[in-house]
Amino acid sequence: MINQLVRWLGLIMFLLGGSAFILSGINSQIVPFENWPAFTSGPEKLLANYSYFTLWSNLLGALVGLGYFTNFRRVSPTLAKVVRIDAALMLTVTGLIYNLILRATASPDEGIELYTNPVFHIIMPILAPLTWILFMFFGDTKTEREITLTTTLLALVIPAVWTIWTVFRGITTGGYYPYGFINADKLGWPVAIRNIVIGIIVVLSVLLDIIIRSGRKSRIKKG
Repeated sequence: MINQLVRWLGLIMFLLGGSAFILSGINSQIVPFENWPAFTSGPEKLLANYSYFTLWSNLLGALVGLGYFTNFRRVSPTLAKVVRIDAALMLTVTGLIYNLILRATASPDEGIELYTNPVFHIIMPILAPLTWILFMFFGDTKTEREITLTTTLLALVIPAVWTIWTVFRGITTGGYYPYGFINADKLGWPVAIRNIVIGIIVVLSVLLDIIIRSGRKSRIKKG
């Protein structure tokens, strides 16, 4: 029963996240790129649009949703665990940061954004961790522990790549950062690095907490 629910939730993640990801790219070609007027050509705006952490997390969430639906066939067990962790945590971060920090200053949604923004910032950040929790704790699939030290460290690779890419983009574009709290040009490198480190610590703390709880749960089952 739970496994079937996980599969259908995964399909919903794939359809919603994937369609919103594509429509966001189309929208970037239609409207001016307000956050950085220097980006005027189609490729520049498309690259800037797909450089947001929000877009990375939602694309990953859509692909992981497809994985849930297909039972992660042709995907190595370790990679499947890592991307499931990444999708859940990255989308949780996306939802929390947008709704607690960025939403108050965001421009009103218009046109395509009336669909993409709720999907990116509300629906997917709820679906991804919910589906992961159902899969991990309540599903019938017999797997090894989802979260270990190895999968935790590997799950940091995608956020680390995004961080490096964002810093590289900031330097090479003369100061474009998709989020103000990591804008080294305005905040200075010490503050920007501090904000990044705080984010990493928060994510690690959540992962370690889940590791401890899942370990306790597995011991209870064995007992």
